[in-house]
Amino acid sequence: MSNHTRTRLSKGIYKDASGIAIVISVQGKPREFRKSLQGRPYKTFTFSELRDERKRLIARELQIVQRAADAANTFAQDVDRYLTTIASDSHRRNAHGYLAHWVRELDVKARFAQIDKAPSTKNHIRRELFVFYQTMNGKTGDNPALHLRAARERYQDARALPYAVIEKILAAIQPSRSKVRLQVMAYTGLPQSLIAKLCPVDLQLTRKIVYVRPRRKGAGVEGRELPLSAAGVAALQEFQRLAAFGPFQNRQLVNAFNHGIEASGVTVPEGTRPYDLRHSFLTEVYRQTGDLKAVSELGMHATLEQTARYAKGAVSERATKAIRAVPRFFTTKKSRTKGI
Repeated sequence: MSNHTRTRLSKGIYKDASGIAIVISVQGKPREFRKSLQGRPYKTFTFSELRDERKRLIARELQIVQRAADAANTFAQDVDRYLTTIASDSHRRNAHGYLAHWVRELDVKARFAQIDKAPSTKNHIRRELFVFYQTMNGKTGDNPALHLRAARERYQDARALPYAVIEKILAAIQPSRSKVRLQVMAYTGLPQSLIAKLCPVDLQLTRKIVYVRPRRKGAGVEGRELPLSAAGVAALQEFQRLAAFGPFQNRQLVNAFNHGIEASGVTVPEGTRPYDLRHSFLTEVYRQTGDLKAVSELGMHATLEQTARYAKGAVSERATKAIRAVPRFFTTKKSRTKGI
């Protein structure tokens, strides 16, 4: 709303069609506040209370500025205090790792640009830093993370393993909750984050259905019921029997998966990880059905761009098998045709 429609009630206090606005200036930067204080809207305040509120806001903003100036000495202590506000053990450990990037270097923008991590990891670091400053300085306080540009997450090609290899890996792992979580991933395609959110009420195994909670990754996807194969039902029955519900560390799955690879003696591509079990499931669904939209629904993808990776992997293997099925192409050592 333009200034000419305002009525000045007192220094830095204005009234307009939207209500009461308190305006302050700290280090030459004007800030406007319209929210309520402790549940009371500003319009219910007396002039005296509004002036006191303005003084309080100025004092708070000055304190935030001073805090930023002293950050080089207090940031590590602030991180420790912030970590105590996080109830979840797994979130606390992850937050500690993400914020470790900033403890020694406080040129936030330059430091963020120098981080050599995958885009998704950089965005986790950025989000954690944002929440940290919001917790320390308040929602209206200084937050350097607001000026950091999110890293663009490019969808990498899906890496699928043959199920003959997957079954050998799983068979070599000793019975455990980690093993059954890997089985659920391999036969339902659910990622670790959604497996950790499963509750007993979500498993409707007699109907061969599982309810999956909303997915927050990327653009986000609403929760939905997904159909299960016989292998998916069996995996979730074992999951239920071992009471494998609740959060877990991804490192546990990595250790179990790597042990299965080593114990089974199979050969897998370098860098193979548990998440490739999800890729394998979705790629196999496309290979057998050719239905990209079904794969998108089962994978809980926000866009078909995500799903296209699985089609690419399936077509690549299908084309290889097709070429090898033609004896003349496969056995000819040297082509007699020139200029091609």
